[in-house]
Amino acid sequence: MRRSVVIGTALWITGALPAGARAGYAQERLAAGPRLLTTRGDSLSALRALDDLVRAKRTDAEGWHRRGMLAWRLSNAEKRSGYMKREANDSLLALADSSLRLATRYGADTPGYFVDLGRFYLTSNSASVRSRASDLFKKAYTLAKKQHDDIELARAADELGMTWWRRYEDRANRHIYSVIIQNLKNRNFLHDPRSIAYFVDNQTIRAAAQDWSGQREYLNAWDYFAEALRADPSNPGARKHTYMALVDRQRWVELEHVSRVRLDHDSTDAWAWLANGLANHRLGDDPASAIAFRNGVRFLSDEERARYDRLSRIFTTKDSANLARLPESEQENVHRMYWLMADPLWATRDNEHRLEFLSRVTYAELRFSVDEFGLHGVDTDQGDVYIRYGPPPAVISF
Repeated sequence: MRRSVVIGTALWITGALPAGARAGYAQERLAAGPRLLTTRGDSLSALRALDDLVRAKRTDAEGWHRRGMLAWRLSNAEKRSGYMKREANDSLLALADSSLRLATRYGADTPGYFVDLGRFYLTSNSASVRSRASDLFKKAYTLAKKQHDDIELARAADELGMTWWRRYEDRANRHIYSVIIQNLKNRNFLHDPRSIAYFVDNQTIRAAAQDWSGQREYLNAWDYFAEALRADPSNPGARKHTYMALVDRQRWVELEHVSRVRLDHDSTDAWAWLANGLANHRLGDDPASAIAFRNGVRFLSDEERARYDRLSRIFTTKDSANLARLPESEQENVHRMYWLMADPLWATRDNEHRLEFLSRVTYAELRFSVDEFGLHGVDTDQGDVYIRYGPPPAVISF
């Protein structure tokens, strides 16, 4: 509440200036560019300048859009956790909502404004609001095609692909059973995961091979991801979502090819290296996998490297706590010694356990991340289980 009062007071004070003076002041403040966005205080200053800008020119679509995007970033919208449970700033969310909608009104021929409004709606904790995003992405897609705008076409196609992907996740791996488990007299086998997988596989009514659960949704998502990459091969969302679709169906040969094509264009792309490492490891080429993972980890930012390469992902809670209490230099020594001692075959050049760990981390990040809520796949429940216990013998959805 205090933040919204401060913002409101500052806007009221600048609002006392004549319109021309307010516009000039706003342009001067915004001329500094990203320098204004280094801290929250600077960002609020930029937000006030944008407010003056749109007050002076009500139909300035770009001004409304920049105002909405900045308010959205400051609102912490991705931290909302459930209906009416919020860590986000409601006043800034309302400001972002109104500003982004006005941008689409005054800039109705700009596809990017519709993509951003749709992405903003996806962060809502209301299902009815999130459902509006799909139509906005379709409109952006149509506009971008008419205008031959490859950059915005890639963004819109990628978002439409994710719309189909969410439907696929609701339908994937479903089974129809020919018997009822509750009626079985002997259920001792249910304590063994492999026996459960065998039971499920044998008691499932099989559909035609070309009609697997969620096939239509998956293929529609894949078509949009592929179109997004054709339009703009440098689009990071389209690339990671393409990797996601490939790892979900274990299409390792295609993943190796797609990642290698990307590396031919940009040999510093960390996630192309990591995806290539995962594909090669699953294909049994450990030397190529080791090279790819080594490069991928090297090109990650320090923050990403620390997040993904943590031993706490496979340590017990007690061991993780003990490790966290050590000085940073000692933690690095423990990390190095752990992988040295965990190497099952010292005579070989590659550390097979380390490669498996990195493969699981890469898979979890690509497969389970939720971009609209800022969730990294390695930090989700599914990612945690996958990294600790490895690929499951069966994936079953009820």
